[in-house]
Amino acid sequence: MKKGFQISPQDGTYKLVFSEDDFANLYKVYLRPRSKDILFSN
Repeated sequence: MKKGFQISPQDGTYKLVFSEDDFANLYKVYLRPRSKDILFSN
């Protein structure tokens, strides 16, 4: 991850901040190889 996730309190709840690339990189870890190829092949 480039910047990582940022978690901070906001208005009695929590605010999560992360980039699209960071989310995709985290999500790829949980995908099966074929699903990863379909979703992220260029």
